[in-house]
Order: sequence, then structure tokens, then C-alpha cells
Amino acid sequence: MLKGVERLAADMTTRITRQDMLAENLANASTPGFKTQRLFSSLLEESMRSGGKFADGKAYGIYTDFSQGPVDVTHRPLDFAIQGDGFFAIETETGEKYTRAGNFTLN
Repeated sequence: MLKGVERLAADMTTRITRQDMLAENLANASTPGFKTQRLFSSLLEESMRSGGKFADGKAYGIYTDFSQGPVDVTHRPLDFAIQGDGFFAIETETGEKYTRAGNFTLN
């Protein structure tokens, strides 16, 4: 019975993590340069170990999907887009940061 409770707890933790991640993805869906977060689950590996049955739903972690998003034409002179690999290097108060958001301004 204890293993059943442990499996339920692991599954609930994974579902809560997935829900938090999906909420963040939805909240930032229209943010220029935002990269989707995805949950890497061990379900497939556990399934293969248990002969095709899902043993538990523990998660290994969250990773960022760096695939190319849509390029929107804005006709603003300081907007840039990167097609393919790469990032813009920008200087911030806390040091150099990297972004794919190309909506720049002068200050």
C-alpha cells in the first residue's frame, strides 16, 4: 500500500509542476522572444522497464524549447529577428544577458 501512496504522490507532484509550467507558457504566449517550457517525464523509461505498463509519473525536470517561433513583421526601425540559431547579447544592470526578443528601444 505504501508504494501505491508513493506513486500517487509522485504523480501529483508531476501534475502540479506541469500545471505551473503550462500557466507560465500561457501567460507569456504573446511575449516577443519567449521560449516555451516543457516537462521531461520518465514515463517512457518506466514503461519500458515495466514491460509496457506505466509505473509512475515522476518528472526529471523542465527544459526550454529553443525551436524557431514565428517571425512577425512590425515595420518598426529598431525591431530585429533571428532566423535559425543564435541570441542577441544585451547589456543589463546585472551583466550581459541573452535574448531572442528583438524589440529594441533607444534610451
